[in-house]
Amino acid sequence: MGRALGVLGLLLGLALGQGLEVGLRGGGGVGVAYLRLEGVWTLEGVRLGLALAPYLLLPGGKGELLLERAFLEAQEGDWALTLGRLPLTPGEGRLFPYTWNAPNPLGGSTGVLGGLLTHYGPEHRLRLGLTEKGPFAELALKEGRLFLFREGAGLLGSWPLGEGVGYGEAFWTQDGPRGLLGYTAFWGPWLLTLEGVYPLGAALALAWEGEGLALQGLLGVRQGLFGGLTLRWEAWSLGLSGVGGRFLGWVSYRGDF
Repeated sequence: MGRALGVLGLLLGLALGQGLEVGLRGGGGVGVAYLRLEGVWTLEGVRLGLALAPYLLLPGGKGELLLERAFLEAQEGDWALTLGRLPLTPGEGRLFPYTWNAPNPLGGSTGVLGGLLTHYGPEHRLRLGLTEKGPFAELALKEGRLFLFREGAGLLGSWPLGEGVGYGEAFWTQDGPRGLLGYTAFWGPWLLTLEGVYPLGAALALAWEGEGLALQGLLGVRQGLFGGLTLRWEAWSLGLSGVGGRFLGWVSYRGDF
């Protein structure tokens, strides 16, 4: 226990001047209280990223320490090497993301363990990766991206469409095909995002932001209805989401220290 507190104290020291979030989430008689600490530090071609969260399960008060992200990236010229627990989302979807990250009980996501070697060219980005979910290769051009991995392949892209941006992806995996088409644009003061996905699903999100105040709403269907509403005022957030008749609420505060 003492060693764990010492490690937490060291990480708290590193996090000084970075971001924090204090929150409470729950529904159906169970919940979680947490403190999330996150930040990115840059020193002469080296970048360190960290996000960790001690939390308590309620009721009962059992404590855990969750490491969501911890990576070290070194860059030399056109090359970059990244090692650690990394956020990795191959897909283009905002509402139905194809991601290798794992959802966690704090409402965030936990990255994958691995390493990336990236080359930045004038017209491309080439990335080779080895992670706990397997190896992959990605080639990104202005026209789109090609993503190859052990279980399949994907083609992805985005393009101007009217007053907004259209985007899409097509993946072939061992579980079958996956496809997505999306569109995002401003509709008056609202940012509208609409997505359709295969296997069949669709969702609509609306977001509005004013001075110190923001509102976000989501409604969709995929093997049942789901939706959510989030209100942000200054550093405070209050939200409610529901999936198939089950509801989850949360309140959180974000700041710096």
